[in-house]
Amino acid sequence: MLITFMIALGILLFILDTLRLRTRVAQWQRVPDVGATDILKTRMLTAPGVTISDEARGRAERWMEVEGLQSLDLIPMNLDGLQALALAMFYDPQTYRGEPFERGRSALHCLLVREEVGERAQIKSGTAANPAVVARAAHLGKRFAPRGADLAVIDGMDARPEALSWRRQVMNEALGGNTRLLFYVAPFLYGLLLAALWAPMGWLLVLVYHLQPFGVFVGQGLNVQNLHWLSLFRIPIEYRNWWVAFRTMRRGKDLRQEKADLLRKEYVEWLNRNPEDFFHKPKKKCVLCRQETLSPLLNTPDLYQGKPGQFKLDECDSCGHIFQNPQLNSEGLSFYYRDFYDGLGEDMLESIFDSAGNPYEARGALVRKHGGDSPGAWLDVGAGHGHLCAYLKNRFAKTRFHALDIGDSIREALSRTWVDQIHQGFFPDLASSLRGQFDVVSMSHYLEHTVEPKREIRSAHEVLREGGVLFIELPDPESRLGRLLKQYWLPWFQPQHQHLFSVSNLVAVLQEEGFQVEEVQRGEAHQAVDFSSAWILILNRVVPDRSLPWFGKVSRRYHWLRSGVWALGFIPLILLKGVDLSLSPLLARPGWSNTFRLLAKKKS
Repeated sequence: MLITFMIALGILLFILDTLRLRTRVAQWQRVPDVGATDILKTRMLTAPGVTISDEARGRAERWMEVEGLQSLDLIPMNLDGLQALALAMFYDPQTYRGEPFERGRSALHCLLVREEVGERAQIKSGTAANPAVVARAAHLGKRFAPRGADLAVIDGMDARPEALSWRRQVMNEALGGNTRLLFYVAPFLYGLLLAALWAPMGWLLVLVYHLQPFGVFVGQGLNVQNLHWLSLFRIPIEYRNWWVAFRTMRRGKDLRQEKADLLRKEYVEWLNRNPEDFFHKPKKKCVLCRQETLSPLLNTPDLYQGKPGQFKLDECDSCGHIFQNPQLNSEGLSFYYRDFYDGLGEDMLESIFDSAGNPYEARGALVRKHGGDSPGAWLDVGAGHGHLCAYLKNRFAKTRFHALDIGDSIREALSRTWVDQIHQGFFPDLASSLRGQFDVVSMSHYLEHTVEPKREIRSAHEVLREGGVLFIELPDPESRLGRLLKQYWLPWFQPQHQHLFSVSNLVAVLQEEGFQVEEVQRGEAHQAVDFSSAWILILNRVVPDRSLPWFGKVSRRYHWLRSGVWALGFIPLILLKGVDLSLSPLLARPGWSNTFRLLAKKKS
């Protein structure tokens, strides 16, 4: 009965997905001839074997000028069916141009960027070495022109078959980070579809899957290739393409794996050290109220990167403050942060930020409510790549956005023009040089990472003008889900989270440091991730990514094992994400919400 229900659900989802993709493709823009315009200087990058007529390029450049585009990826009219279907899955023309954090999408044939964008993004004209270079360039075009990039269909350029030997690398660029797991999972999913043939209505599920490309593209005015063959043999064709790509992958390494192998020797030196070298001595008193009333709350390994070590959270029985004890020292922070926000983890983490929903609108609305429509200068502390600043630039057009962080990511944010000015270093060290310069200071999921949060709040008070506002968003440790899910509750986030403030404790600290709290939001800040993220952490603990340099050498058999486990865990993951979304209205309240945000004003 359950299998029949799952198959019926699968059929319904495929039909709905076909209708969704058909609507998207109907909205793909065609490059028209808009007549004479000013000459636009562009750089053009093409995939190997792709040619485009001078007339078509000129038409595309004129259309870019009329539309105000800075980056344009061109889609050939006669794209292969599977390539076109993959593009439709990831490219939504309704949101792509206006969504600044959408990952750059490409038909992998030809990219045009304005000269100025090409210079900043280091995109060169010419023929790319492989399609992955075009995919990377399209992503950079979107990054450096977040609201000025788009795709469009054009005639005058013939499609080329997919270069299967580069599929893995293209997937890495299209999705961000290492896609080895997704690549290995594919044959398991094809196998599940074929296995459905032996179940009631299974043949209908397979039929709907095969007919999907035909349903998406027929009658759309495109000359998509191989539609009829796909309708008959989609699974065999996809499996054959995967097999060719797999055989090619076995003969070489992707760039991320090469980087990991180069780092392996450096990590050996770190791993040979005494683990105690990475920690301060354990504290006997609460760091907030100074009482000797500490109780152990949590003991967990690193469930995110899988680096060695055990990490403890203690809770004060007097004031309820939760903090890491013993705390990581500067060397420990360097070791456990390395290759998470930068290096090996940079692309994947930025992809997570890009796809984590949109909390930026609510953050901006709270600041506008208490700080006005046009603050002169805004400092985002712990800005990373500057996502908050980039999103709010259009909402606060007269505001200059400054980004502060210890990492090099803010330099990238400046080159993308996501921020107006940067300050690199530790906030308490820079505060005196920024005294009284800002109307707004924001700390979004920053304070819990700091070793001395009171100093950070004191620094915010120092750099704000009289009446300036401080915005803070943090995990809410009073959520009952934290006790229920234990170490698998995402906001515990060990070993990175050093302090977890309750609302009352943070309000008290802010008042001590010269702030008046204007508003606290708890349910409104809840993020629907608790159960699905817990499942991901469980899977990651059972079969961690052992290709990372702090693990030893790993066999190909282990990659198959990990892919099989994740393939089996994929359906529960989707169901648990549904649980998160369904329960979100019930959990968005004090005592259950996983996040809170507040706004405080500097007292006169």
